[in-house]
Amino acid sequence: MRNTVISALLPCAALYIAILTGCNRTNPAQPQQAPANPPPAEAITEPAPAAEPQPAAPAEAEPTQEEVAAEARPEPAETAQAEEEAAEYPPLPDTLDDAHKPIMVRVEGGTFTLGDDYYGTQQVTLSSFKIAATELTRLQYAAIMGQEPEGVKPELPRSRISWCEAAVICNRLSEACGYTPCYSLGGSTDCGTWGKLPYFDEGTESVVGDVAKWSAIQCDFSADGYRMPTEAEWEFAALGGNASHGTTYSGSNTIDQVAWYCDNTIDVQDVARKNPNELGLYDMSGNLWEWCWNREGDYSGTAETNPTGPEASGNNYYRVIRGGGWQSMNMLCRVKQRNNADPGEGTKFYGLRVCRSVGAR
Repeated sequence: MRNTVISALLPCAALYIAILTGCNRTNPAQPQQAPANPPPAEAITEPAPAAEPQPAAPAEAEPTQEEVAAEARPEPAETAQAEEEAAEYPPLPDTLDDAHKPIMVRVEGGTFTLGDDYYGTQQVTLSSFKIAATELTRLQYAAIMGQEPEGVKPELPRSRISWCEAAVICNRLSEACGYTPCYSLGGSTDCGTWGKLPYFDEGTESVVGDVAKWSAIQCDFSADGYRMPTEAEWEFAALGGNASHGTTYSGSNTIDQVAWYCDNTIDVQDVARKNPNELGLYDMSGNLWEWCWNREGDYSGTAETNPTGPEASGNNYYRVIRGGGWQSMNMLCRVKQRNNADPGEGTKFYGLRVCRSVGAR
């Protein structure tokens, strides 16, 4: 009986003890209250454990040759920029035979009136020079630029030549013939260092490339290489030089005798199929517009000797084209007619007739 009573009282005693001890515990469901008088921070701060000794850092190894080379290797962006600043052209031919060289005609120097009442005039005196009898043909272009002749009619004039490419063609032709190149950019006559050649995108009908940079090309007129004629040289030659009869078109007052234009063709034609002018020059009216060295701009109005046109100023980098083309109306084929175009614009209407200084070094 006694053991039974004790066994019955044990749970009650345990409950009583739990109640008493629970008064001094914190209820985990309630926030803990801070003591009224907290001990100083030093009293509750535990001492930091002692730092474990760290092993000594190994001595820095000398870089390998591969690591040095990798450090010096240019980043992809730098490589791309270098590639952009260089342009690759096929190797120059060792020699050019006569079939691949322009036939040059000597033009004796003289004085004449450049321009007309519409464009203004000026008296110009020119030294003697040489100019090609025809526009540059596809056969000649292919030989100079290291390409296969296009199509089956290599005597067609080479179209789609921009002013920028004309400078490249002239320098390559000069080097292939053993002459001093006339054109330089950034102090170099090596076209491969001039950067990517601007081109005409026929899809968007716009010029792609850094035309402003290429417009900074300089011409050494004292060099004996090939170059584009100045506007004054072109007009004097188209008129027939000192033998000029003063005709409206180059060699005749009747355009069909000397020119391919919109009324007698629907495309470019072989060179030298029409009559030449007084100097034996063909197609200086019609067939293809021909690039001149000059920037666009008014004639100075004052007498000059060997003028080369306006100096660079602002954005006047457009260059003069002369002669009209196969798609042109007759008035655009007049010897006195002026026009200009973006120097990077190499369309199917533009070609090149090369020139050389006489008595150059």
